[in-house]
Amino acid sequence: MTCPPVRTAQSVARRKRPWELHEGSCCHIWQFYVVLPNMAVSIAKYRNLIAGTLKYAGFFTGSIPAPLSGVMSRITLPILILALVAGCSTSDEFPTQNPAAQVELPIGYRIDRTEVTRDQYASWLASRPELTAQPVVCAWNTSFAPDTECLEVFKDAVCEGPDCQDHPQVCVDWCDARAYCEGVGKRLCGRIGGGPTPFEAYADPGASQWYAACSASGWKEYPFGRGATACNTVDLGLGTTTPVGSLPDCQPGMEGYQGVMDLGGNAWEWEDSCQSDTGDDDYCHVRGGSFNSAEETLACADAHAYPRSMKSFYVGFRCCSE
Repeated sequence: MTCPPVRTAQSVARRKRPWELHEGSCCHIWQFYVVLPNMAVSIAKYRNLIAGTLKYAGFFTGSIPAPLSGVMSRITLPILILALVAGCSTSDEFPTQNPAAQVELPIGYRIDRTEVTRDQYASWLASRPELTAQPVVCAWNTSFAPDTECLEVFKDAVCEGPDCQDHPQVCVDWCDARAYCEGVGKRLCGRIGGGPTPFEAYADPGASQWYAACSASGWKEYPFGRGATACNTVDLGLGTTTPVGSLPDCQPGMEGYQGVMDLGGNAWEWEDSCQSDTGDDDYCHVRGGSFNSAEETLACADAHAYPRSMKSFYVGFRCCSE
């Protein structure tokens, strides 16, 4: 892996600092805090530092500017440095913590091995993505955070607690899903070769990335080989999501398409395939069924559509890349 240069006036990579740890991994530290008595001041936003995946806290003696009697002077005192690490990435351009691994398909693109997890989504949120980078059709979207009402009202069906970080991220809308995928250097699965899948082409293995992965380019009807209980569906009877990739038989069985997990059940998945491009009321496809879906809705050629702005306890997403 080649680490990009640190973009600071004085290269942190050349001047050793307490937070330069575990050389050899490209990580992305987004914020440092100098903590003094009764204050916390943001002093830098360094990117692409050589460090490891960690949260670092430590004291050292430093010299900082401080106003004394109306004149800027420097004082020396112990300083607590807190380094908040967004995480490591093999991409120099798109820092995020542990984005989903991808499977390279024999038809010329890659798809996430699993649905995006809560932990992955939370790490991206911690990088403070810009709302202003959204396309016009998402101009109405004022927050990328999962909808709290969605999580609370349906808490019986939404996993709660510290053991849920590997569950699919739900309660996000189409624009949230698109922004995440773009933010980690991928895109919301759409048309093979780029752009959105035409709304009527959801079952065309030459057009839809999602459908081609699910059906092994049109050869399979379902993304599993041993019945609906191979995946987290209503037939399995759990009534909630499971950790992504935890059901080993819930994957296409054909060579070249193995390893793409949970294309049936667990959570419906947003697709970049919308009926129109006017705004929040556009209907966009969701694919694959969820934990409360019957077997017939798990067929790869099945597609439902919901408003772009809908946030549901049973809808998540995954990303693709070329």
